[in-house]
Amino acid sequence: MMFILVLSVLTITDAKKMTKLKFPCEDWDKEYPFQNGVLNNCSMAIDPISVTQFLFILKSRDFQWELFRFNLRFEPKETFKTKCAIEPHIWTWTYPAPEGAYEFLKWPKEYGIWSFGLLDMYSYSMNIKVNVYGNCPVIIGGKETTQRIAAAVLEMANKSTTIKAAPKDFLYGSVCYNSKVFIPQFIYFLCKHISCPVEATGYRCCTANETSIVCNGENLHYDGAWWVFPFVLGLLMFAFSPLFLVKVFQKVASSNTEGHMQMDDTMNEGTNKWLSCNPLSLFSIW
Repeated sequence: MMFILVLSVLTITDAKKMTKLKFPCEDWDKEYPFQNGVLNNCSMAIDPISVTQFLFILKSRDFQWELFRFNLRFEPKETFKTKCAIEPHIWTWTYPAPEGAYEFLKWPKEYGIWSFGLLDMYSYSMNIKVNVYGNCPVIIGGKETTQRIAAAVLEMANKSTTIKAAPKDFLYGSVCYNSKVFIPQFIYFLCKHISCPVEATGYRCCTANETSIVCNGENLHYDGAWWVFPFVLGLLMFAFSPLFLVKVFQKVASSNTEGHMQMDDTMNEGTNKWLSCNPLSLFSIW
């Protein structure tokens, strides 16, 4: 009995270690899963029950949802992640403007403050089950796994276009996961100690068209000019605000000193017997 208990504990411990195992980050330019053969020996598909739920949710709001956050559950495979993948099981699906929210994916993660939470009104989160077919590891953030997940999710989204009144823009949807962005050492120093001129995370996306899917290895970024401008402005304020405060305190000190000198002259004339304020202050002794 004791042997079985110890064996069970070791098995659970090994499973936790495997789940926490992180693979090196992978870089790539552009990949086309329907052309490069990544789906030949191993593929993924969204479970039919999850597909039905997704289509029902879309139709229940007359296709007014602009962004979906999927919490992926893989069956029957154990999942791993690369060191760059952030929240590896959370994947985002949206479609192009004007109805979709693709441009939002380029925003910094502080979008909730920028938009006052308005975008959340058109976002929906749901769990979906992903069936894995074939002998291949599920490494979220890896090049091959990214393509297989994208093909499965985008295939599910494309089924919505068979429903009457569904926007045709769904055919051009994008599915993305959040990933770390490599930044140079000097920029990292600024981010850690002063202020950050770049976004340290960004979405990696696979986008569909009418006949194919392309997975771009580069992270989406917000427009550089609008992102760097607040940083430069903040850096200038950080550098010159102490001088501004010194100038203000100098003015206050000089005005207090003149007031105390006038008070002393009045007291010498004998017109007042009582002090209306304390003539001593921190600025008067400088």
